[in-house]
Amino acid sequence: MINKQRLQSIISKYYLNGLTQSVKWVTNNGKLDICFVSDNKDLAGDVKCKKSPVEDSELAIFDTAQLNKLISVTNGDLLLTLEKNHKVYSKLYIQDSSFNVAYNLADSLLIPKRGTINFPDNYDVTIGLNTEVVENLIKAKNALSGVSDMMITTIEDEDRGKIVEFSFGDTGNYSNKIRYSIDEEIEIKQDIKLPFNSDLFKEILNSNKDLESGKISISEEGFMKLEFSTEDINSVYYMVRKEDSTYV
Repeated sequence: MINKQRLQSIISKYYLNGLTQSVKWVTNNGKLDICFVSDNKDLAGDVKCKKSPVEDSELAIFDTAQLNKLISVTNGDLLLTLEKNHKVYSKLYIQDSSFNVAYNLADSLLIPKRGTINFPDNYDVTIGLNTEVVENLIKAKNALSGVSDMMITTIEDEDRGKIVEFSFGDTGNYSNKIRYSIDEEIEIKQDIKLPFNSDLFKEILNSNKDLESGKISISEEGFMKLEFSTEDINSVYYMVRKEDSTYV
């Protein structure tokens, strides 16, 4: 059994409001692992759950949007069971006290392969995350929802010392801008000034607002790694700098 909200939380962490539709749910020794790459190939990640809602299996989820719609009609605690056809899992059944919905599983060959992620082992800037920081970054982005530019910069502040500043909005003199700075739980080994896609960034934060702990790691080479943990779910995301940014 699994609570509906927990199941939706697991899915949201890779679905990211429609950025990723097709994935494999791999359950081994009772633990669920979902590795994914976004449909546009501009974001990759992993979602790991200590306790899987299904038996040990490999399930090809081709249309996550449809799966979400089926789950939406249910309530409370859910029982997830599987149906096999010639040793291949063909259906996922989701049942509560009133509803029993069936989701057709896909051929695993239809699921995009992510490939190897060659991200650095060491990072130049790390930023600790909590719910307040996450909410503030989401608010900053939402206030400039039509602009996908975000610059992350290390700055020497006269009063606060080294800070990390998130700047939303393009560089035009007459453009609207929001700057949000962080001076706690940061580690700066080397200064950076890098642009990233704020739309992707926001969807990751939105899907992980239930975090108990989190961290952003940034390399001067243009890589960002975001990590989030709850009691039983760990999610990791990998982004690269925005090459077509209006920042100079």
